[in-house]
Amino acid sequence: MHNISMRKIIRVCQAECYHFLCSGRLALVPAVWVFAYQFITVPLLQNAERMHASLLVIEPYIALINSNFMILIMPVLFLVLLSDFPRVDANAYFYLVRTGKTNWVLGQLLYGVVITAGYLLMQFAGMVIPVLAEGRWGTGWSPVITDFAREFPEYAQSAGAVSIQPQLYYHVPPWEAVLVGSALLAAYLYLLLLIKLLCFLLRAKTIGLLLCFFVIAFGTGLCTTFSQMRFLMPMGNSILGIHYSQYYMKMVFPLEYSVIYFAVLIGVFIIGIIGLRKRLGGQEHD
Repeated sequence: MHNISMRKIIRVCQAECYHFLCSGRLALVPAVWVFAYQFITVPLLQNAERMHASLLVIEPYIALINSNFMILIMPVLFLVLLSDFPRVDANAYFYLVRTGKTNWVLGQLLYGVVITAGYLLMQFAGMVIPVLAEGRWGTGWSPVITDFAREFPEYAQSAGAVSIQPQLYYHVPPWEAVLVGSALLAAYLYLLLLIKLLCFLLRAKTIGLLLCFFVIAFGTGLCTTFSQMRFLMPMGNSILGIHYSQYYMKMVFPLEYSVIYFAVLIGVFIIGIIGLRKRLGGQEHD
């Protein structure tokens, strides 16, 4: 650990980011934007038109990160985009030799943070930009979210009416829902990358990818049970809305527990990854 160089760590991260931006898999992102627009944004805009009211521009994004269905799609897309993580082609091996095992591993950890944040920013932009013309900025929930079901009971179970549940808008302001919800989802996505990196160091890269999909699938299954069991998996802890009860000022599962859950898991994985760095091949120095 004595040969740590921040310059080399950043260079590894930059090389990985450049490779990601040049990847043809990025074409999948607009396709998911279109799907999310039809699945979430269009029903919300239809409700806004019925009420002659304006959406808050961030509400489609809040609906996205609190949707039990889209919260399945987003990690899967993330894994598809980063299916080659950590990259081990000739150029990546050159960086490994030049930077050393420790700097390369730390560079991968930094890259994971950057690409997770970048991915969520892409999703935020993809949900906000289409409603800029019809929406508004503000700090409070729009009546499209809070009052639609009461004013139009015949549409109370429509896709737009249930996209943001009462347990979320009763307890959490919109911008807090964006920040806290994004942070929890980012921790979930980053944890998936750590699983992949750890399995790569254990020379089980394919198993790592399969394990990530198992975590997603099992977490999705538990979230459909509406029981405390759903908080055993990262997915349940990453959805802000299900932490709250619908009508009472209390939490189904304390938010602090989810923060501790992710902090402990991420910390354990990072310690394990750094401890296994010497398993990397080659004759490069630590």
